[in-house]
Amino acid sequence: MIVFPQTGLRFALAAVLLLTVVYAAGAALAVPGIQKSHGLAKTNFVAAVEAPSYAPGYLLAGVWQRFDTFWYLQIAGHGYEDPRSVVFYPLYPMLIRGLTLAGVPPLWAALVIARLAAVMFLWGLIVLLSMELERAEAHWAAVWMLAWPSGFMLLAAYPESLMLAFAVWGFHFARRGQWWIAALCGAGAAVTKAAGAAVLVGLAWQCWQDRKWRAGPLALGAAGVGLYPAILFISGLPQPAAVYPAHWRTVPAWPWETLWAVVRGGGDVVLWFDVGCLVLIALLVWRKPLRPAYAAYSAALIALFLTKKTDPLLQSTMRYLLSVFPAFGSLGAGLKDPYARAALLTVLAVLHATFVFAFWMWSLVV
Repeated sequence: MIVFPQTGLRFALAAVLLLTVVYAAGAALAVPGIQKSHGLAKTNFVAAVEAPSYAPGYLLAGVWQRFDTFWYLQIAGHGYEDPRSVVFYPLYPMLIRGLTLAGVPPLWAALVIARLAAVMFLWGLIVLLSMELERAEAHWAAVWMLAWPSGFMLLAAYPESLMLAFAVWGFHFARRGQWWIAALCGAGAAVTKAAGAAVLVGLAWQCWQDRKWRAGPLALGAAGVGLYPAILFISGLPQPAAVYPAHWRTVPAWPWETLWAVVRGGGDVVLWFDVGCLVLIALLVWRKPLRPAYAAYSAALIALFLTKKTDPLLQSTMRYLLSVFPAFGSLGAGLKDPYARAALLTVLAVLHATFVFAFWMWSLVV
């Protein structure tokens, strides 16, 4: 029987609703700047972009019509007709397609799914971390994730919150001994984003730690990891590993090769900011891994990210690090001084506002 504890649900609902209002208000402030820079907008896909305005529809939805969102909407409407699109995994656009068939406009469908998933993720995060931490510490972990400079991506028309919802509930059901449901969640994460495969690493580590190999559930999770590549093969479409170097200025590499390229190449302030955040997240995971399985998940996520040697280097670091939820659990548990919390929250709020405004104005690919 699937049981969803009530702990954290009100917080998750309130947080997503409050941020929806806050972002709409922020979008109203950003409209003049978007109008000035609109001619410089560079998207990954040629598509009609809604003109900036103070209309409620634009402030609530149109302002989120950015970058990868175009690709997910294109896949939802037309499938993988453009071979470049195979780098975007299918579950999120499939869900968008389902809502559009029910009459919901595509962009609104993408945002509804992302925000419902954000509620499920925040709820599941608090439920999961409350098994290890005090309830207040688990709530603070959710706050730190939302305040993270790229935390707004949990509510954007991107699949981040969907993958994370599968991840935290998968670990939750594993903790409760409901391994088939946990494996289904792991498979769901794996067909949402390539990084979702890290959930299976965490579940496998938990099995190893328990000295009880749950072959059936692990096989189901592994099938989820292999499902999308198998579909591409059967359909005659290229694999993402072949498409990335050809079209996305990204080549497969060993993690240490990517790190060595960063050290050897120097870089600008943005690159070293990304490096600093990467080190910070890794240290938080190492400092207090809530469970070894979560540390294994985190290590797999970071390693998978570093296997993509991008140009420029470490592109989208802040968004990928958002998925390392155990680091934020460590921060929630370790930072208890109210003045230190207030100081960090202020710094993060400034960075968060800077990132979201830059994202809306086409100046920052997160």
